[in-house]
Amino acid sequence: MRVVYEYSHLGGAEILRVRHPRLEEEILEVIGEVQAQRTKISREKSKMGRALVSPKEMNRQFKSLFRARGYQELRDTYTITIPDSKVTIPGAFKQIDFVKDRVLVEVQFGKIRLHVLRPGQVPVFLQ
Repeated sequence: MRVVYEYSHLGGAEILRVRHPRLEEEILEVIGEVQAQRTKISREKSKMGRALVSPKEMNRQFKSLFRARGYQELRDTYTITIPDSKVTIPGAFKQIDFVKDRVLVEVQFGKIRLHVLRPGQVPVFLQ
């Protein structure tokens, strides 16, 4: 894969470039090594039988390549409590795909071309 467009929210990409150039290089290497292969057969009505890129396979590749470079998953599990209530919701969590040296990497795939971005998201469009 290769990066075809980068959106830097609140200067995230510039901060990465200046403060963590080695990690930026590693992230770009991982992106470059991922092979998008059309191994998934669509069952959608409008694309029935067409070969599509498998997000599960791409996730597997990203996970393998980042882990080989020392990145780990960050997962924080907690219980939600409601004030003035005995109701609790156990098992809630926050999760980041890959973390190394305080740099967080989140990999997302989607077929919707326009996404609403939350603060802190830095999408990189790949091809």
